[in-house]
Amino acid sequence: MKSGDVQINAIGTLVWNLRLYGSIARFCFFIIMKTVSRAPSRDFLVRTSAAEALGEIKDSRAIEPLTAAMKDEDSNVRKSAAEALGKINDN
Repeated sequence: MKSGDVQINAIGTLVWNLRLYGSIARFCFFIIMKTVSRAPSRDFLVRTSAAEALGEIKDSRAIEPLTAAMKDEDSNVRKSAAEALGKINDN
């Protein structure tokens, strides 16, 4: 398993847990995001999953990285970032 696959699995699991467990998952999410943001993934699935997870937590601190993701080279990442921003604005 490649490191990108591990990141995808970790973030995907986190998105699922955010829906179930709320604040504990939010804390774990920010730890993972700090790790991912220090070494941004070249894998668009990791970046897409990260944007989706940020939308799930609906925290205004996610606006800056999501706004930056709107300029991503991959359209999937841009779409996920736009949807996540919409969720934060609806909150």
